[in-house]
Amino acid sequence: MIRGILSIAIVLLQAAHVPAQEVSPLLTVTSRIAGAKLSTATEAGELTFVVEDKKVQVPRGKLVYWGSPVEPQRGPIVVTSGGSRIVAADPSVLGGVVTLKAEQFHIEHDTLGEIRLPQRYIRSIIFELPGGREQYDALLRRHLPADGADALVLLTNGDELRGTLLELDEDGVTFRSNVGEVALPLTELTAVYFKPLVRATQSEEPKLLVGLDDGSLLSADALEYSANRLQVTLSERVRLDTADAAPVFLQSMRGGFVYLSDLKPAAFRHVPFLTSAWPYHADANVRGGQLRAGGRFYPKGLGLHSAAQLTYVVPQGFERFEADIALDDSAGDRGSVVFRVYLLVDGKWRQEFASDVVRGPTLPTSVSVPLVGAKALTLMVDFADRGDELDHADWLNARIVR
Repeated sequence: MIRGILSIAIVLLQAAHVPAQEVSPLLTVTSRIAGAKLSTATEAGELTFVVEDKKVQVPRGKLVYWGSPVEPQRGPIVVTSGGSRIVAADPSVLGGVVTLKAEQFHIEHDTLGEIRLPQRYIRSIIFELPGGREQYDALLRRHLPADGADALVLLTNGDELRGTLLELDEDGVTFRSNVGEVALPLTELTAVYFKPLVRATQSEEPKLLVGLDDGSLLSADALEYSANRLQVTLSERVRLDTADAAPVFLQSMRGGFVYLSDLKPAAFRHVPFLTSAWPYHADANVRGGQLRAGGRFYPKGLGLHSAAQLTYVVPQGFERFEADIALDDSAGDRGSVVFRVYLLVDGKWRQEFASDVVRGPTLPTSVSVPLVGAKALTLMVDFADRGDELDHADWLNARIVR
């Protein structure tokens, strides 16, 4: 009875929850607009924005991003095999927000209602957010090692259990390991990871990221939106339909451009200032965490540490390179670098762009370099006036444009 009353209360709250469409930045392959409101989105991929009381139509393939993604403030967060991050309803208000029944997860969401996903489509569940961003990022990027176990449970005391998840409900989990079955309350769980599986879609990757105001980030194959009616088809081919939510962020994953982080580089070289070697990271900063600059999270980009250079072959048909450059927020008020872009034209390398010295903290700055005649492209991050101290350089949304 109490749960029924709580459910009614949550439905009433949802009715007032729909966020008002805010004026947000809009970046397309041809323009950068400071303020736009999303009006409609069709399953065919046509997006309509309102800019200064005028409607502007943008094909999804021409959209880079609109709005800003929100980061979750609490758990549970369900991460799917297709890359969606679904922030479940607040368990302190409604217990049992993530349950497992007959190999199917039931996820209660504040505005999307109940979401049902087969267990094979779930990569991980983070029950409680840790205190720092680095710890949260570490939980996100962790995965189940290929050691034969079906699941890995991380406990709040630091212990780990490998085995099979038998049950998950509002009271906790039942887990079978090599020492037998064990029941654990939710208060003792940090996260659980499942065996990685191939996505349920035949597409190479999702077409669109859809962000909600609670921090949910949905990897979508299709989106429809009109008059606060939101329909999203996840990469797992699960369709979500609600009148109680509106997107606050959209980002195209493919279309009239290609993200460099989705390509294999032709070469990478790092020259340490002293002895520490740093690899580059795709869609992550140099520490392996999420890309963040100017207080905002960026799903796409490249993380490099000075001094480094990363080279890509430029396919035919691409006309320019674009990105936003900044020191990652993880550098704090440290770090100092120079960003450079080199092109291979007629068999010779030439510098086409060099930034001023960039120090932390910084807001991202846009870069656009024509690729006419270029066979290859090199991104370089160079030392500046502080040696290599916390030189966590980000090439945000680095892409080549047709």
